[in-house]
Amino acid sequence: MTMHRHQAGELDSNGWTLAVSTEGNFSVQMPMPFNDFTVIADKSTDAVSRIDVIGSQSEEGVRISATRARFRNVGAGSQQFENVRRLGMWQAGATKPISFDINGYPAVEQQVGKDSTQAYGRTLLIGDDVVTLIIEFPSVHRNIVDKLSRSFFDSLIILP
Repeated sequence: MTMHRHQAGELDSNGWTLAVSTEGNFSVQMPMPFNDFTVIADKSTDAVSRIDVIGSQSEEGVRISATRARFRNVGAGSQQFENVRRLGMWQAGATKPISFDINGYPAVEQQVGKDSTQAYGRTLLIGDDVVTLIIEFPSVHRNIVDKLSRSFFDSLIILP
């Protein structure tokens, strides 16, 4: 793992900071300081060759992440995305996956919830890479997360 930045970003007057992935060619707006890192697979047999991550966790236990997974074999990312579109990111206790397009990229959204924890997720297919945005949170913070989740999901920009 290569840590590019730890607890980076300064919040603006609206409480957000721009997080640009050092090597992942994407950016998102984050509502808290973030970590920016890359994990490169050790084994040539791993389906994913590298993952670039922007992520953070609040003191209240809200975890927010944006990841870009690059696959070793051509078509593997598309296959992974189709599995998510068909089956969802989560099965047990999850809503049915909702498919749509964002700026020409196929996307899927889904929610999952248990008594104490919940998660919202969005997955996009960018070429043969899979970009996943996830917010996981204690259920008691649902009202706060509901207010920030759309801003986080809609802030994703794919960079050249």
